[in-house]
Amino acid sequence: MTLVTNAVDVARYRAPTSRPTDLPEGRVALYLGTLHRDRLDLDLCVETARTLAGVATLVFVGPVALDPKERDRLVSAGAALLGARPFTRVPGYLQHADVLVVPHVVDAFTDSLDPLKLYEYRAVGRPVVATPVAGFRASTDVLIDSVAAERFPAAVLQALASPAATSNAPPSADIPTWESQVALMAEVIDRAQHGTTHR
Repeated sequence: MTLVTNAVDVARYRAPTSRPTDLPEGRVALYLGTLHRDRLDLDLCVETARTLAGVATLVFVGPVALDPKERDRLVSAGAALLGARPFTRVPGYLQHADVLVVPHVVDAFTDSLDPLKLYEYRAVGRPVVATPVAGFRASTDVLIDSVAAERFPAAVLQALASPAATSNAPPSADIPTWESQVALMAEVIDRAQHGTTHR
């Protein structure tokens, strides 16, 4: 069996872009993706935003599918909710974050995912702190720190203090691209066709 994972356009995510004007001033720990309770650990997000107060801002970029009370909790804790942004602007937000975060719940649903943000985050070469969800938990990328929820806020603070938070690392050579995955899928189809032919 061959696993064909998601991928990313590494070249597009590595092409330098200017800092988005709507990013808060100062240091930023950024989450990219839809804000939804089936993925986000809201309590952890609130705790992280409060822990970062005076050091950095926890920023969320993506469609907001939270109810008004949940949004208010995040904003009251000091987080910034920027909402959805065009996909063409996404690399700029990731490139100019000091740390990228994945404060997800860990359950059967999140374990069933192959998150696109794993590939997008890795492509820009920024430090990543994630709860131990699928993809991030098993990653061997030195820039990814997968930690339990109780350690998450402190790990984000530690990542902000790391030298890696001040410079972009070159992308790892093993990041799947869409071209490589199309080629892999073509091989799988070819093997299946030949297997069927010879039966």
